[in-house]
Amino acid sequence: MTTEATSDSSSPPAPAAALAAAGKVAVKESQSSSSSSSSGSGSDRPIEAATSNNAPTNANNEHDANDKGESSGVEAPAARPKEKEKRERNRRKNANNKTSFGNNKNKHALPDYSTLLPKTQIAATVQAWIDDDMPSFDVGGLVVGTSPKTAQLWMKSTGIFAGKPFFDAVFDCVGCTVTWTKLAAEGKLIKASGSNRALLATVTGPCNSILRGERTALCALSRCSGVATESREAVDTARSYGWDGLVAGTRKTTPGFRIVEKYGLLVGGAATH
Repeated sequence: MTTEATSDSSSPPAPAAALAAAGKVAVKESQSSSSSSSSGSGSDRPIEAATSNNAPTNANNEHDANDKGESSGVEAPAARPKEKEKRERNRRKNANNKTSFGNNKNKHALPDYSTLLPKTQIAATVQAWIDDDMPSFDVGGLVVGTSPKTAQLWMKSTGIFAGKPFFDAVFDCVGCTVTWTKLAAEGKLIKASGSNRALLATVTGPCNSILRGERTALCALSRCSGVATESREAVDTARSYGWDGLVAGTRKTTPGFRIVEKYGLLVGGAATH
C-alpha cells in the first residue's frame, strides 16, 4: 500500500522508508476510510516517526535536519570491519603455518650470538663447573690413563642445536680440541633419533681429559639446546596466531647456568626479558 503524508512546505516529512529499514524509529500510520490516493479531504493523517528510547543520536540529528528543510535519509551505521580483519588473520596464520617449527630453513636466520659472550667470564664460569663436578681426586682419569683418544658427539633427538661456545670452552679448559661437522650450526633444527643419530663433533685429547670434561660439556650443550628448542616452538606458536610482539624469557634462571639459558633464548629466537 502506498501512503502519502501531508505536510507544509517548510517542514518536509521524515523519510519513513529509510527510517523503518534502519530499524531506528517506529512508524505509526492511522487507518483511513478514504482511498490513499485522495488528497485535500483531511481524512488522511501524516505518518508519525517517533524515535525509540534507545535510538542513537544520528536519528535525532536527522529530525533536526528535517526541521531546517533539509532532506536526507538516516542510514544504518556501518558494520565494524571484522571480516577484513578475520581474512587478514587467516592469511597470516596460513603463511606462518607453512613456515612453522622446522619447516623453513631461512625463516630463522640468526646473527652470531656467540660474539655477545664475554670470553673471560665464560672461562671463569666453565672452570667453576669443572671444579664443582670434580672437587677431589680424579679416580676415573687414573683408570683410563693419558693416552691420546678421540670421542664423538652424536645428537639422538630432534631439536634446535645450541651451545657450541660452552662445549668448546669446557674442552679447551681441560686441554682437548673440538672439530665440528657442517651439520652443527647454531640455531639449526636437526632431526635425529636413537636409530638415526646425527654426528656433530669429534673431540681429541688425552683420555683422562676427555673423561674429565665430557659430562660438564654435555650438560651445558643439552641444557642450551633444550632452551633454544622450547623457545623456538613458543615463538612459532605465537607467530601462527598473528602475534608480532616479543616472546621473552623470565629472570627465573638456574643458578650457575644463567648465561647458558639466556644464550639459548636468543638462539631460539626469543628475547631475554
